[in-house]
Order: sequence, then structure tokens, then C-alpha cells
Amino acid sequence: DYKTKDLREFIHPYEIRFQRNGLNAKEIFSGKRCLDAGCGNGRGAFFMLQNGAEFVEMIDVSENNLQSSQNFALELGFSNKINVQKSTLESIPFEDEEFDFVWCNGVIMHAEKPNQCLAEISRVCKRFGHSWLYVYGAGGLYWKVIYRFRDLLSDIDVLEAIKYLKYFRYSPRYV
Repeated sequence: DYKTKDLREFIHPYEIRFQRNGLNAKEIFSGKRCLDAGCGNGRGAFFMLQNGAEFVEMIDVSENNLQSSQNFALELGFSNKINVQKSTLESIPFEDEEFDFVWCNGVIMHAEKPNQCLAEISRVCKRFGHSWLYVYGAGGLYWKVIYRFRDLLSDIDVLEAIKYLKYFRYSPRYV
């Protein structure tokens, strides 16, 4: 279970990425109606809201993610600035050109029909609107290391690992 502190930690890389790329998040999001497509725990939505977004629609396939996002919105004081609903990216339940900004971070590569997802994102984004699409893939050194560690650690009991993480004052999310 993630805490608000964890969520803030998850948002921080966006702040860094925007800064390093010379993007002014306040200028980009202020007063905008946005969509967080595949919202997960809501970190993209809350990043946009912290930077002035007027309203964020949030969609995800996971009921747990939707509930978690609603809980975080309440804790962060954004519950009147979001709406969450269950949906896939292959069939986004909004009108054409409804959003000034569409955020989709780390989701499309998990979809069954990524081209259809891109078409839907394009459809709901206003003409001359903007989007944030972040896609990662397999291959490269990072994933080779991850897969190797997964193999090496596969016999370790998850509850035992969480116990040691807590002992060393790490969040259980690092499991």
C-alpha cells in the first residue's frame, strides 16, 4: 500500500525530467482540461494538478488503481478536480478533441492493441493540443540487469523481503 509520501517520491522524476528538458510544467498545464490515460496510482494526474491543471479525467483498467487515485486525490485536496473511471486505452470513453492535454506514461507497451491506443489518444486530444507519451521497451542493459536480478531473487519469499526492507527503513514498494 503506497502512502502519500511514496506518491510524492513517484512524482519527483517528472519534475526533474521537465526541468532537464526545459519544459515549464506550470505553463503547459495551467487552466487545462487533461486526461491521465492509464493513471495507475495517479502520479501523472497529480503532477498536472500541482502545476495548475483545471481538471483531470483519469482512466485505468484496475479498480485498485482507481480507488487508490481517489484516495490520494482526497488526501492531496484535489478530489473536486478529478474524475476516475474504468476503461481501456483501446476505447477511451470521451468525445473527440475533448482534452487540451493527454498524459500516457508507461502504459501503451502493455496494451493488446497499441496502435488503437495511439489512435484513441489522438482522437480525444484537441487539435493543437499536447500529449505526454512515455513508452519503454525490452532490451538494453537496464532490462538485462532487471531480468537477471529477478532470476537471482525468485526463490526469496516476498513477505521475508518486505520484513528486511522495513528493517532497513525502506518502503515495501521496493520489493
